[in-house]
Amino acid sequence: MIRILTVVAGLMVVACITAQAPTEPLLPKTAPPVFRIVYKVDANKQIIQFMVTEFVPQVMTVTVPVTKSIGGRLVTVTETQKITKLVLVTKLVDESMQGMTFTTSAGGPVPMRDIGRLMTGKVIAMAADTTGIDPLYRKALSADTIIVIPGKAIPMGQVPAVPIPIPVPAPVK
Repeated sequence: MIRILTVVAGLMVVACITAQAPTEPLLPKTAPPVFRIVYKVDANKQIIQFMVTEFVPQVMTVTVPVTKSIGGRLVTVTETQKITKLVLVTKLVDESMQGMTFTTSAGGPVPMRDIGRLMTGKVIAMAADTTGIDPLYRKALSADTIIVIPGKAIPMGQVPAVPIPIPVPAPVK
């Protein structure tokens, strides 16, 4: 009896050692979504206005004390230097709703008549292309998150340009 138990235990150990996990990692098939804050939706003009916050380089002139050796003595003098500082700027960006598809994170459609009410003042997930968002990313979203699928692919690294940052008032409810 002990001999049989030893053989069975040995076979189980060998089976566990030789069993292999899948060699291919579970990877999403789409690019990750971009999260955006919806400022307002104009259903008549078919425009969504997003709040976008980004770092913008700003050149500043500063006066700094510098210690120099002049004639064998250390002297502190002030010098003017130009530095580049990154400043957070929030601006409003308009995007056309034409061709966009709106779904929930579960995959159900969102009626066009409810878009303004459901999206204003909320964070949405914007798909990078027309294929939508991979189910692996959808799992991380809450049930009431709205996913926006564009009518055409958004080129990587391109953000719609707004030449002048404007102050952002509170969202209209």
